[in-house]
Amino acid sequence: MYAIANRLKIISRATPVVPSDMAELGSFKEILSLVNPLVVWGVLIGLVLVVVAIVLVERRASKVIQSWPSRITKVLVSLVFLLGLGKMGGSYSFSRNVLEVFGIYNNGSAICSYMPRKMGQ
Repeated sequence: MYAIANRLKIISRATPVVPSDMAELGSFKEILSLVNPLVVWGVLIGLVLVVVAIVLVERRASKVIQSWPSRITKVLVSLVFLLGLGKMGGSYSFSRNVLEVFGIYNNGSAICSYMPRKMGQ
């Protein structure tokens, strides 16, 4: 978690996470006051829906017996995709190519604007 926060802060502000940033976590009410309450409620409701969906899928999936090679393959494909998200700056990135095919990432899309891109792209 720290590594992800540090990477995103370096990308956006060119400075790493410092101890004073960690002290800001204690002022949660002040930070929350800067955000629209509808957004906060929307995120909370979204998280509850995701948890309910995960529980429902887990109950259904517990009845499905999967072989070990199938499980290992799924984990490896997931890892390759997740690790590729950190390298989305190059056109060679597997994750970037998949997201472009689905129309999620489009060279400067607002959805992925926090991700680094190489010069000239």
